[in-house]
Amino acid sequence: MIAGRIGVLAALTTVAVLRPLPAQPTRLTLGQWVRVVSSPDSAIHEGRLILVVADSVVLEHERRQEWLKLGSGDRLDMRTRVRSFTLA
Repeated sequence: MIAGRIGVLAALTTVAVLRPLPAQPTRLTLGQWVRVVSSPDSAIHEGRLILVVADSVVLEHERRQEWLKLGSGDRLDMRTRVRSFTLA
């Protein structure tokens, strides 16, 4: 009987440990690399986030600034930009 209780306790502990953790909310920070996908034409805009206003964002990419007004169907993805350099 004790072995049965230990087995049930071990099973419950395993389920509790293997349960997926809720995703941590991420925050927008200025200077972060983001991608905006607009819904009407599926245009993709990428760049460094330099300004956030109520319904608009300003991105900078290759020394060019772009003001984007966000609509209800637009998607903003926060990405980690990975740069790879070959060894010389």
